[in-house]
Amino acid sequence: MTRDLGSLFSRVQVGELANDRWKGNRRMQPALFAHIKWLDYLQDHLLPRVLAQARGQRPALRIWSVGCQTGDEAAVLALALHALLGDELAAWQIRIFATDLDPMTLARARQRVYPDLPPAGRWWQEGFPAFENASQGYRLTKALRNMIIFAPHDLLSQPPFPHLDLIVCHIPLASWAPDAQTIVLNRFAYTLAAHQYLWLVAPGSVSLDPDFWQRSDAGCQLYRRIPGGIPLSRLQWERTPTFLESAASTDQQTDLYTEELQALLEEREATYQELEQRMEELEQANQQLAHLNRLKEDFLSMASHELRTPLTSLLSYTDLLHVLLERDGSQQIVQYVSRMQAQLEKLNRLVSDLLDISKVQAGKLVYTEERVLMDDLVREVVENVQLTTPRHHIRIFIEAGTTWEVIGDRDRLGQVLTNLLNNAIKYSPQAEQVLVRLACTLEEIIVSVQDFGIGIPSDSQERVFKRFYRGSSNVEQRFPGLGIGLYIAHQVIGHHDGRIWVESVQGQGSTFSFALPLKRGGLLFQKEQAMEKYILVVDDDPADSRKHKV
Repeated sequence: MTRDLGSLFSRVQVGELANDRWKGNRRMQPALFAHIKWLDYLQDHLLPRVLAQARGQRPALRIWSVGCQTGDEAAVLALALHALLGDELAAWQIRIFATDLDPMTLARARQRVYPDLPPAGRWWQEGFPAFENASQGYRLTKALRNMIIFAPHDLLSQPPFPHLDLIVCHIPLASWAPDAQTIVLNRFAYTLAAHQYLWLVAPGSVSLDPDFWQRSDAGCQLYRRIPGGIPLSRLQWERTPTFLESAASTDQQTDLYTEELQALLEEREATYQELEQRMEELEQANQQLAHLNRLKEDFLSMASHELRTPLTSLLSYTDLLHVLLERDGSQQIVQYVSRMQAQLEKLNRLVSDLLDISKVQAGKLVYTEERVLMDDLVREVVENVQLTTPRHHIRIFIEAGTTWEVIGDRDRLGQVLTNLLNNAIKYSPQAEQVLVRLACTLEEIIVSVQDFGIGIPSDSQERVFKRFYRGSSNVEQRFPGLGIGLYIAHQVIGHHDGRIWVESVQGQGSTFSFALPLKRGGLLFQKEQAMEKYILVVDDDPADSRKHKV
């Protein structure tokens, strides 16, 4: 394995150093998937040791990838950790600092996209995807991208990132001047945790201080940090500038604290840069989602219009067929046609709801303003819905002697009440009655629909008015639907400056209510001589209709 690694990186071409610095020193970096031997080494040998050390202290890992030309260097680290940790990955706080001198190089690395997806196996595991679709190819998943922080960094003029568990250096330090090598390696020793590892990936021999480093792998340049402090004198030098030229001090301890503070500030700056990049990605994603949402709304509107025309024709023909069959006395066939009509009416309501929801989202739902007598509207809607349910008996309770008026769209308010009644019937299949109450306060009129069905869990009651909300999977299977009726009702009542709510006990039933503000002076008629209030119970059988004193 180690000979293969040496062979892999011996093919990396190294340019000439300029002024003993690695600025301008560029490598011909292999493509990501050419790093399979490197990935194997990380997964099988290096990272298990690093994780074993970090796991005993905290579920956190800090890695510095020094010299990031394409972004693949950090990507391989993220992929190896993804393969090793699997389900545990989400519990770890992992930061991979990927640094380079060139900001343009870092910008390209952040946007790295791979034209091909490698097969499952060493690069990613079935059930734990590591790549996602992107324009013109594939990229790392968001969880893996969030591990990596790309930041500009100069080894000789800036302090290292603190408290590291692993340093993977791609810079060919063997080509550097000895003094520069010593500075960088001492800084690595200062920031690396005891017993953790430094891997010098680039080829070439480098002399490390045996007081700080122990060679861990004879086949490649992997070194382990020996516990022990570093004398402050080892962190200073004369032939090159200090990290903080403007803050040079004769007090070595003060210099050390100042340099560590700058390292922390630079890490924060790098994190801010990465956050800005994430915000840009989020903004692009939001724009794309908004575009897709507009396409969806346009499709719903178009599809609803296209469905409405043939559906209207079908309803007309079935109505005609029903009349003709009744005239001929074909009662059994009439029953079949009646069932067909009921299903067509149901489909017509669904299409109408789809059309309405597309208009609501586009802000194009049209309302009219007219005087609406709510008691008349309630009676009319109840009469129409009662024809559709032979099992349920709908009873109306209206305060007698008073008639109330609101200003609004009569058809839309009737649509709201119809929806509440249909839901009450749908979700109380074993019950025999539904109660509708019409009440009034000094400020508003309140309409309530009570059923005695399955009820709604308390944790779901605030969500029933959300678009497409349909309750638990068990409810979805027993009572199919689109989950848009209550959402439309909420929008309609909100447009009328009203409010809508639900009170429910699971297993006992639900009461849906909406309140509308009374028209000013809207108490149209009240018997002057009637100082007492009554409740009028309206029933299909006139003998059962009666007043009850309150």
